[in-house]
Amino acid sequence: EVDEEEEEEEVSSSSSEDDNPDAPPRPMTTIMLFGDQKAVETAERMIHEAISNKAQKQKQRHKEYERKREEKRRLRLLYHMRHTRDYEALEVAVGASKAEIKKAYRKLAMQWHPDKHPDNQEEAKAKFQVIQKAYDILMSTNEDEKIEQLEG
Repeated sequence: EVDEEEEEEEVSSSSSEDDNPDAPPRPMTTIMLFGDQKAVETAERMIHEAISNKAQKQKQRHKEYERKREEKRRLRLLYHMRHTRDYEALEVAVGASKAEIKKAYRKLAMQWHPDKHPDNQEEAKAKFQVIQKAYDILMSTNEDEKIEQLEG
């Protein structure tokens, strides 16, 4: 007859308790291991490896999430940097809403319309064209969809 050794080990994930103290306690799993000492040690090692692998995967997912978040932030910043001159031409803050851009455009278009400056029409026309171009670029739907994706 073979004399079998019985051993019991309790396994719980304490990392989840450390991450969120308000979370309800997770149920503890009890695992009963049967076999000789070598088999029990092998089973224990495999259980501990599985638990550590879970923690490593969780850290890896979090790292990937942070990387993607940082990439979106950089793309949003690049978008605003690329259009800084347009925002300045309309005299609005970088990243202003479409409503603010439209309001500033109407104000500046009325102010710099060539018909309002009969004595200095060339300068007014040049300024009006700069304002018009900046407005068209900032109000384009393609760019707007892109910035909404970056902010989301």
